[in-house]
Amino acid sequence: MANVRVKTEAEVVTSVRETVGRAQRHIWSQQHPDGYWWGELESNPTMEAEYLMLTYFLDVVDAARWRKLVNFILSKQRDDGSWGQYLDSPGNLSTSVECYFALKLAGVSADAPNMVRARNFILSKGGVPRVRIFTKIWLSMFGQWDWKGTPAMPPELMFLPNWSPFNLYEFASWARATIVPLFIVLTGRPVKPIPESAKIGELFPEPRDQTDYSLPRPSSLWSWRGVFHVTDKLLRLYERSPIKPGRGLAISKAVEWMLSRQEADGCWGGIQPPWVYSLIALKHLGYSMDHPVMKKGLEAFERYAIEEEDTFRVQACISPVWDTALVAIALLDSGVAPDDPRIQQAGRWLVKNQILNGGDWQVKNRKALPGGWAFEFDNDNYPDLDDVSEVIMALNAIRQQGDDERRRTQSIKLGADWLLSMQSSNGGWAAFDKDNTKAYIAKIPFADFGEALDPPSADVTAHVVEMMGKLGLERDLPAVKRAYRYIRDEQEPDGAWFGRWGVNYIYGTGAVLPALAAIGEDMSQEYVTRAIDWVVDHQNDDGGWGESCGSYVDPTLRGVGPSTASQTAWALLALLAGLERDALHHRAVIRGVRYLMDTQQEDGSWDEPYFTGTGFPGYGVGERLARLPGPGEEGYQGLDMPVGFMINYHMYRNLWPLLALGRYLDLAGGKIPGDRSLDAGVPHNNGPTGGRAKMMEDRFIRETDTDRLAKSRNGGANGAGDPTAGPALGPALEKSDMGRLGQGLVVKDYCLKMQATRHTEFMDITEQVRSCVADSGVTHGFVVVFSKHTTAAVKLNENEPLLVEDMESLLERLSPRHAEYRHNDFSVRTVNMNPDEVPNGHAHCQHLFLGTSETIPIVDGAMRFGTYQSIFFIELDHPRPREVVVQVLGQ
Repeated sequence: MANVRVKTEAEVVTSVRETVGRAQRHIWSQQHPDGYWWGELESNPTMEAEYLMLTYFLDVVDAARWRKLVNFILSKQRDDGSWGQYLDSPGNLSTSVECYFALKLAGVSADAPNMVRARNFILSKGGVPRVRIFTKIWLSMFGQWDWKGTPAMPPELMFLPNWSPFNLYEFASWARATIVPLFIVLTGRPVKPIPESAKIGELFPEPRDQTDYSLPRPSSLWSWRGVFHVTDKLLRLYERSPIKPGRGLAISKAVEWMLSRQEADGCWGGIQPPWVYSLIALKHLGYSMDHPVMKKGLEAFERYAIEEEDTFRVQACISPVWDTALVAIALLDSGVAPDDPRIQQAGRWLVKNQILNGGDWQVKNRKALPGGWAFEFDNDNYPDLDDVSEVIMALNAIRQQGDDERRRTQSIKLGADWLLSMQSSNGGWAAFDKDNTKAYIAKIPFADFGEALDPPSADVTAHVVEMMGKLGLERDLPAVKRAYRYIRDEQEPDGAWFGRWGVNYIYGTGAVLPALAAIGEDMSQEYVTRAIDWVVDHQNDDGGWGESCGSYVDPTLRGVGPSTASQTAWALLALLAGLERDALHHRAVIRGVRYLMDTQQEDGSWDEPYFTGTGFPGYGVGERLARLPGPGEEGYQGLDMPVGFMINYHMYRNLWPLLALGRYLDLAGGKIPGDRSLDAGVPHNNGPTGGRAKMMEDRFIRETDTDRLAKSRNGGANGAGDPTAGPALGPALEKSDMGRLGQGLVVKDYCLKMQATRHTEFMDITEQVRSCVADSGVTHGFVVVFSKHTTAAVKLNENEPLLVEDMESLLERLSPRHAEYRHNDFSVRTVNMNPDEVPNGHAHCQHLFLGTSETIPIVDGAMRFGTYQSIFFIELDHPRPREVVVQVLGQ
């Protein structure tokens, strides 16, 4: 470790500069040549166990890799024979059963000493019958649990409309993407034969034929759990019926839904559960491993896996965008120049990875233009709101030149508009969705995999508020006021804030206080003082701060745990923001800074084996509970967190200390953290005021997208010379573009005239659209292709003649041309009747399965397609003149 010992305040400042220099050099050494940063995302050994089981199910066993998987799983086994969810947690039953079964499947003998210890632990916890539903699903696929002991989830549930209280889009994005393939798996009930030596009958406390396979009965049938329990029984009766109208169509709809959401890199949802279940579902339906979807899906694990000489481990998710944005902010706030070529390269990479196409978020937010960022390299269907706020703050502080500078400001504009549109009705922001708050969803029988919902959280909302402060949005804007009220309402009685995506109250409080400071809050208020006191009261004797993952289930552990670098940094960020200039003389701050200096290693990094990131607290509803269930109560979790999912972000240990120490230095030097590029004279923490900042949100709320962009090009609602405009919005929004984030945008409209030759025809219009893009001169942006008709659609797909015939046949099966439609009964129909009206009910119904428009990103002047994608205009009715609108938007 770096041998730093300081005694005076002045020495602290001098030593902090040295510590920051070492930390910066270490982080620069980890930058990828393309400009991004990406640290390992460590979770628990179910990832490796399930990967091993997956490869067996898919018939793609790699013996050498299996040996490495076995080595890694065994390296994580505890002395008592168990496996756990996070460092120093008690052993977890479900994790231990999955690891035990995977090891037996890989050929490890049940008589091996480590297996005997594991078996003893498992049986002491009740054995296989006590594991979670998702573990039972895995075991059922290999005949080690009976499928009748899993929930009934028929694929016909795909037909539930979006207005139904129980539809896909009321689930969190990760749950939704997992449920669809599970419809197929739970209905098909596949069983992959395994050797006798791999079976785990020894993990049952009673013989298999005497085991109770029924789902747990809720404590009361007069509850949502009771409703779903009864519904499960009714669905089982339906499954026994020999007649299931719509089953084939439902499976086709589920498959289409899955295939349309496979990402460019082959994953689904950027996270392990929907990914593995999609591959299993498609394999069960007969997809061969040579099929492009399957091949790409399996190969994508190579990017998520870390293979070393003796071990192979799988990340549940990857975080390059998140890491890059946070590292960039840390570097900039610790003194790196905003035009440093290395930080400019990071900025270009972030802009390049902005998502300019739609996703599931459009179900509840139809009018907003896209503009988010994913957490991963590829997850375009599910941009992450937390990432967007951090990316915008990073881009806001970076300086580029020429075209790169114009793209940067345009990127901020699109991202900020999209993020504001995703504010939930309670004033907060969630991770992926808007108003994803139906608590009854969490009561379904299989919602024991973490969280079924994605409601707003104080930490994500705080990051968005901090972003709004950095952009200079006024305190009296509706979005800011609603967010401020949400944050105030979420404060705990003791002064802290709950951390949904980081452990835990230290993370939440460390996010909220800097956000409040960023919007100019009076930090001397009593509620802020309570938060500061809470942080100070939970400082450890060594000067650092720490909090156990167990704080999610045990209130006595709130703010309690061994000191870590990241959690110490979060506490310092809270104190630096809350105490302002007084922080320099505060004993807790000086002790915290010294802790970070004393624990820094020679290479400039910090060591952090503890888990400080949160995937799922395991509450089901995705947010803090008013009261934690006690032992024996429904929903109770022990410290093993059986339905939680905790994370060790390996980049956290280095970036957060750098950020905290950088802001300490800024405060010591009399400069405002994050504002080093502002014009002189801008007051501390008082974001600029005036007409243009307010116009940004006013336009977003009240105007159409086209009007908003047009006004941006013309200098805002009042023009470039608007006398009501205030000072600059912040580092990215200088006087030349303040209030006009969209300056330089091009919007060009085209109309393609189409005429089919038969009643159902797929017409490839890719080249016509490409000509429109070339004519527009746009090099970066997106193109929207829109059908003006309710019986003619626009869709992306592969232009392969036999496939086109298949798709035409599918449409005919979905809605036959000669079936009966009330729309075609001209003797009773009176609405929208024209002299040349023809029977076309089938065409309208087929259109429901296709859609009206497609959005394609434009990069370097060309549409960014997948390998086999083409744009089709699809005639569903009869040949007649048609029009397709093409709108190109960008720079």
